[in-house]
Amino acid sequence: MRKIIFTLFVLTGQFLAQNFELPLFTATSEATSRLAAAIPTNDILMIQENPAYGGIFAKETNFSYIRSYENSSPFYSPLQANFYGLFAGFNFKAISILPLSISFSKMRNYYNYGEITYSSSPGEYITETQYSYADIFSFSVSIGTTIKASAGITKKSFFYNSGVPDRDKEYKGWDYGALFIVPFHQLFKGFNIYAQNNLGINLGITYMLGASIRNSGDKMYINDSRSASSYQVMRKEFNIGHSLTISSILSLPERELKLLSATLGTEAHDVLTKRQNNNPEYVSAPGKFIFFDNFIFGQGSPEISASKGYILSFFETISIMEGSETGGQFENYSSDYWSNGNGFIFESAGIFKVADMLLKNRITETLANHINFIYYYSENNRGELNFRTMNYFQLEVKNITSLF
Repeated sequence: MRKIIFTLFVLTGQFLAQNFELPLFTATSEATSRLAAAIPTNDILMIQENPAYGGIFAKETNFSYIRSYENSSPFYSPLQANFYGLFAGFNFKAISILPLSISFSKMRNYYNYGEITYSSSPGEYITETQYSYADIFSFSVSIGTTIKASAGITKKSFFYNSGVPDRDKEYKGWDYGALFIVPFHQLFKGFNIYAQNNLGINLGITYMLGASIRNSGDKMYINDSRSASSYQVMRKEFNIGHSLTISSILSLPERELKLLSATLGTEAHDVLTKRQNNNPEYVSAPGKFIFFDNFIFGQGSPEISASKGYILSFFETISIMEGSETGGQFENYSSDYWSNGNGFIFESAGIFKVADMLLKNRITETLANHINFIYYYSENNRGELNFRTMNYFQLEVKNITSLF
């Protein structure tokens, strides 16, 4: 009996800890230490950070598929983290004058926590696998051709299998997001650096502003008198961030190639879950967010964590990313919260564009206009027990309507 009680106590503790990692950490977000609300990206998993990305992706991307392979564990417990995502987008500008695009996406995050053995009765032991998964459905709509505004919503369904009968958990959550993109180089003329015959080099300047509310969800009731509270909730969070990207763009009559892009961004994060009478309760956004300190200057505080980071991209082929996060008093964290991240992205877009510039045939033109293969890798260090890596592949199919 003691062994049974101890096993159930451990499982309850594991579930409460695992509850906080169920929303996936994406490679781009990990590398920049949670710059995720408003940065330039093709990563469809970033829809889990801000659902409004979907409408922006749909301006050019009609289909994306993403797949991971046994990433190292988020937090202490999971042994494997695998996931996949499907994205479909359509730009109505292709068939009308409407500057509207919409997107749908479906993703699944799967965590394998390994096997556990528990005593079902004296002298009898059962070995089961602990796992959890999240099914994630998102919809987003974007308007605008030059200045773009996008909004999105995500529905999440979680299931946790503890490996012990009657200890499984199932609950639901919602994400909401908005995103604005202002390309100053398209609004104002005179950003040319060099122009000669049919060749030009232009300066691109783009500002992005985004916000999201993540994990607004159900209460998870715990039928266990030993628990510190009668229920738990997901870690609801308000995120607001902005970034500035400066690019040098090679312009030819039928092709543009970004030679170099540099992005700087800051983001503030406020956990909207507070304890009242020993039970967690949600509070309204934006919480205790301070505009200048947390958002503009990226300074953390005891209540708010803040991220700073950069992305450097070369020839639309290689990108390197780095960032840091400080501040915040999250549950299960120390008051001095910090993280450092770094990573890289490799994509084929620049290679296909250069090949088409040089060879100019039907195959290279099709690849440059419609296909992009991407590999993401990141590392994030939150201390000795919280070092993790992320990696996955993505296939993009773009501008399909121009083929017909």
